[in-house]
Amino acid sequence: MKFTALPACPRFVSCAATVMAIACAHFAHAAPQQQQLADRARQVAEQMALCPIKAMPASLDAGFVAPQTDVKFEATLLNTLDRPVKCVRSAPSCTCTTVDMLGKEIPAGGTLKVPLSMRTSGATGEKSAQVVLMFDGVPGLVELSIKAEVTYPVRGIQLSVGADGKQRRDPFINAFDNKANVTGEITVESIDGKSFRIMSVGGAAPVFVDYNPAEQGPRESYRVRYDFSSLPCERVPKYLVIETDRADARLIDMRVRHECTKISANFGFAQYRENVGVMAPGATKVFEVEIKHANGVRIDSVTSTDPRVDAKLLDQKSGAEDGLLVRVSVTARADATGMVLTPLRFVGVGPDPKRPVPAGQPAATMPRESDFLIYLKIEAPVPQLQAKPVTDATPKEVPAAVRTAVLAPASIPTDARVNAEKITTLGAPNVPSRVIQPLPVILRIADRAEDVPMDAARFAAAKMAVSKGLAFMRATQGPNGGWMESTAAKATDQSKPSAAVPNAVTALALKAFAQAGFPAKTDINARKALAFVTAGTQVAGAFQPDLGGGLANYVASMVLMGLAAQQDPALAMEMETVRTWLVKNQWDQSQGISPNADWFGGAGYGSHGRPDLSNTQLMLDALHDAGVSTDDPAVQRALVFVQRTQNVKSNDASWAQHGNADGGFAYTAANGGESFASEVAGEGRYGEKMPPETRALRSYGSMTYAGFKSLLYAGLAPNDPRVTAAFDWIRSHWTFTENPGLGSQGLYYYLHAAARALNASGAISVTVINDAAQAGTQEKASETPGNNGSARNWRNDMTDALLASQRADGSWVNSADRWQEGQPELVTLYALLALEEVLKPVTQSQ
Repeated sequence: MKFTALPACPRFVSCAATVMAIACAHFAHAAPQQQQLADRARQVAEQMALCPIKAMPASLDAGFVAPQTDVKFEATLLNTLDRPVKCVRSAPSCTCTTVDMLGKEIPAGGTLKVPLSMRTSGATGEKSAQVVLMFDGVPGLVELSIKAEVTYPVRGIQLSVGADGKQRRDPFINAFDNKANVTGEITVESIDGKSFRIMSVGGAAPVFVDYNPAEQGPRESYRVRYDFSSLPCERVPKYLVIETDRADARLIDMRVRHECTKISANFGFAQYRENVGVMAPGATKVFEVEIKHANGVRIDSVTSTDPRVDAKLLDQKSGAEDGLLVRVSVTARADATGMVLTPLRFVGVGPDPKRPVPAGQPAATMPRESDFLIYLKIEAPVPQLQAKPVTDATPKEVPAAVRTAVLAPASIPTDARVNAEKITTLGAPNVPSRVIQPLPVILRIADRAEDVPMDAARFAAAKMAVSKGLAFMRATQGPNGGWMESTAAKATDQSKPSAAVPNAVTALALKAFAQAGFPAKTDINARKALAFVTAGTQVAGAFQPDLGGGLANYVASMVLMGLAAQQDPALAMEMETVRTWLVKNQWDQSQGISPNADWFGGAGYGSHGRPDLSNTQLMLDALHDAGVSTDDPAVQRALVFVQRTQNVKSNDASWAQHGNADGGFAYTAANGGESFASEVAGEGRYGEKMPPETRALRSYGSMTYAGFKSLLYAGLAPNDPRVTAAFDWIRSHWTFTENPGLGSQGLYYYLHAAARALNASGAISVTVINDAAQAGTQEKASETPGNNGSARNWRNDMTDALLASQRADGSWVNSADRWQEGQPELVTLYALLALEEVLKPVTQSQ
């Protein structure tokens, strides 16, 4: 969006005069555009300098953003006066901008946070918006601004030489200023470094330069020829439409500037085309067209000029700044196919768009019609994968030798590292006689929206968010190939910080890069990360995840996940080494721990660390990713520990017997049990502030998803009472904006665990309960208003939550910095891995 200059004005004492000057600027046409922009910027800066209200910051450059997304920005306004001031004018530059400031008061010497958002359109290119704020009785103004480069992950450019002799990368074909460009070549490239194929250009087969698609694989960049020289004037396209095989960039366009492609609309469209995308025959899509300076404009009909597409006017309503928002539907005919590039004809009444009528003045209107361009591809959808319930999986018998290995009592004394006095003796564990194999391990995200049961627009936005997040990770990679290279941190209850944090975080990054299609074999950042992890976990030629520190199990689990995600047979020996270490680290009979001890089957921090569900679920994540079977003895031992952390009456631990049997999970069963949710609720982490005869532990979100997932990874069927109890807790605490029971603490750890768990469940949607009876005596952490009994697409909900919290630089961070969630590198990886679970394709077994 371009803005014209403010007319010359004195240093205003009244803000009202400034408002008038800005309003007049919309109709100024005398100066060249660049000079207008420069003049406007200078005059706004002068007015902001006069104003005693200061913005910190006043602007945001969001970089690359996807079409049809909300760019969010929060400014802080500081009142430098010794009296309060009230906002008397809030003037957004376009209907795409939302801000709520009118009538708000800033106290003397105080501050006020101002959330601002800009909705990007379906058109690509530079997008910017401003909001001018004025305050009662003070000079000058405050301008808040957002700008972004709206683009798909694939874009077209044309290289040219500017008047200054420097090479330019124009996002359009300029055959107007340079007549020779009626024929030439363009470059089509991905902005996230991911390979793709070009399927068509202008509806025809692409003509490549130095590339043979029959002999060569996908690339990140192509040079493609075009030729308009033989076309009659009316057939020169206004936009060159390029089709790719990327689900998040199926269709993109380049404006063709040519003497035959001038756009002169009789209505003041904010943009002149809409990318409708790919449609199935018979399908309908709805979009909104904005008409600017629409005083006196009324649209009576919208029709298609192509017989393959029907268009319909749905409704129209007033927008900001005298705009009109027109909602239109387009429907592909049932027998239609192919690429469509066609005008929609808007018919109605209105003033001359070159001489718009100011708001509040009577409009001299007359019948008018104007064309608005749309483009789309009509194609029959690829047959959907048939969803089958996971309960169709055939159970298999757990070998007798495995059950014996799990249930056998310890034959040696308890390990000297363990304080045996703290161990609680429980009843004999419940080891299943039959298990089912979980869903196949998938370690790559989908390329096509139709392979994932979620909204296609969200699929594209989620893919873009992953690209931005990985770009942030690339930018913050340390000189040695790791992330958080100088960070040390204390694990829970550990006495000294561990220097192994970078190894754990970098191993997670290995997985995030590989699942997005950037394994170490082909990606330089991932290759450096793999070398960093390998060097950091080797001591004298042996695997040592955290020599003398408390994070050994975390590091080993994340290393195994990172290695498994590479899908590289050359790493099989390294994977087996790490798997063996993890199994030996598990508390079992080999350390003198019998199956009836509350430590049995778990994994914990450090060499003396009592086991907990967080460590144990990460171990199971790693074994699952590495393809370890559900009937493996290590998995079944872990199941013994996991089920003892569940708040159900079948758990014979005293805290569970006293509890509300809500089906959720606590932090650990060891040493009598612990729960951070009990700590937050004021009952003590160990429940020690409750009367001994009623001592219970509270369930909470991150551990319940961890426990639910672990039950599935251990082969329990979806109709097992322990599984259904956990799932009911999840359904009655449905939220992705907080960690139920802990609020913001551990939020992104929670989201990652939730995404893995819900993917493992095979669920497409989740029917939310939000019934107070489900919560028993424990208050629920959160409710989703209006969702009681509704079926929620968990992928859509998860995507919305993560997109809303992604920062402009592509990162995520938690304002509650407990458990290292104040570190953007770690939190960004949690968010990326959660989104990648969302984006993984649904398999036949689902």
